[in-house]
Amino acid sequence: MNPTIIQRGHPILIGVKPEWAAAPITNLPPDTVKVRRRFRRNSFGKAFVKTSTGIQEWVLLADGDDGLRLGVLRGVNARQI
Repeated sequence: MNPTIIQRGHPILIGVKPEWAAAPITNLPPDTVKVRRRFRRNSFGKAFVKTSTGIQEWVLLADGDDGLRLGVLRGVNARQI
């Protein structure tokens, strides 16, 4: 790799891996009631987080070797759990 190239960004989960279904999500909001994950073959990994104020749709990011993280908020009260 060329030392002058700088890569920035976060590794977004695309596709399906069995270990993602049981991996912990490290940055859930403190008032989380329920979490539902969705993984599709040609799509981003998503998490639907139900809180006391509504439902949020998030794109999942990799967090280290064995965890997941809520990365990009896509919608609030967009879908039901």
